[in-house]
Amino acid sequence: MTVNVTITDSQAKIIVNDALKTFTAGEVSDRGAVWIVNINYRDKPIMIVPLGKINTPTSQDALKAVQESITRGWSAGEPKQHGFIYNVPIIDSNGNVVGNVRVDGRTGEIPTGFPQLRR
Repeated sequence: MTVNVTITDSQAKIIVNDALKTFTAGEVSDRGAVWIVNINYRDKPIMIVPLGKINTPTSQDALKAVQESITRGWSAGEPKQHGFIYNVPIIDSNGNVVGNVRVDGRTGEIPTGFPQLRR
């Protein structure tokens, strides 16, 4: 099956790198052994970052850790196409993948709303 997209994988990476400049750490929620920190784009959740409670014992510690990581610099990794969606990994300054952002290959838009739950 052929999927028609108007955005290339390199364009998807550029779109995400541009969007990263506006990412902010948002709400923190407790999920047992981990904190889940929402990452917002245009004031809406776009992805989540889970952090273990051993290294970040309080929600404020988790929020601060994510804010500092964003400040140190995140970048877009190599997009992978799944149908008409590009899944673009987000890489922190230490080279670790902290999450993924989706780009619609038909429009170049980054869908926002509820973050995907990681299980």
